[in-house]
Amino acid sequence: MAKFDSSWDKVAEEYCEAVGETGDINHQAYLNPIVLAILGDVNGKKILDLACGQGYFSRIMARSGADVVGVEISPILVETAKKKEKECPLGIKYIQENSSKMEVLKSNSFDLVVSNMAFHDIAEIESTIKECARVLHRVGRLVFSMSHPLITSSERHRDEKGYYRKAYAYMTPVERTHPMFPKEKGIHLYHRPIGFYVEQLAKNGFVILNMQEVIIPHSDSDPLTRDEEKRMHKNEFPYFMVIEARRE
Repeated sequence: MAKFDSSWDKVAEEYCEAVGETGDINHQAYLNPIVLAILGDVNGKKILDLACGQGYFSRIMARSGADVVGVEISPILVETAKKKEKECPLGIKYIQENSSKMEVLKSNSFDLVVSNMAFHDIAEIESTIKECARVLHRVGRLVFSMSHPLITSSERHRDEKGYYRKAYAYMTPVERTHPMFPKEKGIHLYHRPIGFYVEQLAKNGFVILNMQEVIIPHSDSDPLTRDEEKRMHKNEFPYFMVIEARRE
């Protein structure tokens, strides 16, 4: 794989439009509150925002007093983030780099590594987790959210009893077309079972402190959960997962 995979450049505009300055509806309502609560007080903390995209979450943390470095592989998304920083300076440094080999970052230099909904998009995840361990201080924390492996290994269907999920396999890691973008864009996500992440974290000296399976609860104002049958389905199956691990 080339050092800089520009495939995400092909969907940079769509991605930026979907994410905006607050994240899409799933980030706003379900993921950001959990991730921010797990991070706690970030004032004065040195944080690596891994696979930061156009930097919206970097800016959220920087406004709370964090010293943030954002790493992103897409040149277009990095330039977008830098433009935002120039327009409204928060002291964030954005770097175009492959998460699996972040040579420009010193070892033991961060208090926290955060990756909000990106681990399932990274092909070289084993070496990425290894790099997270390298750049963290001892007892530094890694906090990441991702699509739940139950969802990435199955498809939603409906019959006379309502919605259900159909899976042909779960344990086998597999590359899939990314559901956010048209197939012809060539963007992929990577299904891996939960045990894979547990094993990789342990292998790199992490101890898991917190693991939350995130459902999409009912909200009358949320068009994603207004349909009662779909709401029951979404309350039963976790769509996202958030893991907090500490480097020992």
